[in-house]
Amino acid sequence: EIHSRNKKEQINAVKRKLKATKARLTTLQKIKGSFVKGTPMFNKTSREQQKGAFFVVTYKHSTRLFYCAYDFEHQYLDVEIKHLKSRLGQLNFKKDRYEKQLIQLTNKVTGVCFGSKKLARGRLTQKSYHAHPERWQKDWVAARYGKMTISGRKMPNQVTLSFIITQRRILLPLRRSTNASFVSLTLFFLMAKIMSIVPFRHK
Repeated sequence: EIHSRNKKEQINAVKRKLKATKARLTTLQKIKGSFVKGTPMFNKTSREQQKGAFFVVTYKHSTRLFYCAYDFEHQYLDVEIKHLKSRLGQLNFKKDRYEKQLIQLTNKVTGVCFGSKKLARGRLTQKSYHAHPERWQKDWVAARYGKMTISGRKMPNQVTLSFIITQRRILLPLRRSTNASFVSLTLFFLMAKIMSIVPFRHK
């Protein structure tokens, strides 16, 4: 649920950037259209303005000056419009990617594969394991009982994105169909490090 909320916030942030970029692109395209017609017109609130015979683009800490309409149109307007169109494509791609990730977080049942995915898939993809299944079993057992790394603070009563750590226990989110529950695991500490994690009970 925490991941889903974060992903929704990322999608909303991208949508806001899309809206602002589209508005900026529309403004520049209108200015470009007025130059094509031969009657340059500017939005009163835009940073692009005409000052006498010159064309000025005002930034926060600097100002660009163009001495003729041709330079302003082709050296500034065309470049900015091309950049904004490219930016729109990138933002749309990012929004689609975040939306697909949100669907996966909502529908896909996540899991942990002890011993690495590579080793788990190797049982079906590597010829050496096909010929000698016992070799895969030996490698899997050796790799499985290693250690788990949990990102976040090691202090008690702190929360990470994936785990809730309490006194010598860790609550691991477990998704079962549409209902989310927690699995409580016991922590064994040695010199302020988590040395091993074993199942404790289900809640």
